[in-house]
Amino acid sequence: MLITHLDCLNLAHWLHNTASEDGLGPICFAIVDAQGDLIWFERMDRAPARAANIAIAKAYTSLRMGDSTQAFKQRLERESLSCSDFMDQRLTAIPGGSPLALADSRIVGAIGISGRHIESDQALADAAALYFSSL
Repeated sequence: MLITHLDCLNLAHWLHNTASEDGLGPICFAIVDAQGDLIWFERMDRAPARAANIAIAKAYTSLRMGDSTQAFKQRLERESLSCSDFMDQRLTAIPGGSPLALADSRIVGAIGISGRHIESDQALADAAALYFSSL
C-alpha cells in the first residue's frame, strides 16, 4: 500500500490542529513517500523559513534510515559515525523525523517536523506517526 493524498491530508489536518493548540509555536512539516520523495509540505503561519528545508531533510532521513532521526543521531554517536559516512548529502541527524508505518509495521513514508526545540519536534513527529498508524 502506498501513502495516499488523502492520508497526507488527514495527517496534515491533525498535525496542523495539534501544533496550533499546544502553545509551542508554529512548525514546518514534510511528508515523504516510500522512496523518500516529497509528497506534502506545509509551513504554518509565522514558522521560521529556515525550518522548511530542515523538515524535508528530517522526513527523508527517517525514511532512508527506517527509524526516527533521534535514533539515527544516537546511532551516529554510539558508533562514532557522521552523516557523511552514509554517502548521502540529504541526511541529517537533527531529531524531528519519524517513519510512517501501517498497522502491520510496513513503512510507507516518513514525516519531518521543524521549527521548535528538537525534543518538541521529535515528540510531535512521533505523535504524528502514531496517529498515522491508526488511520
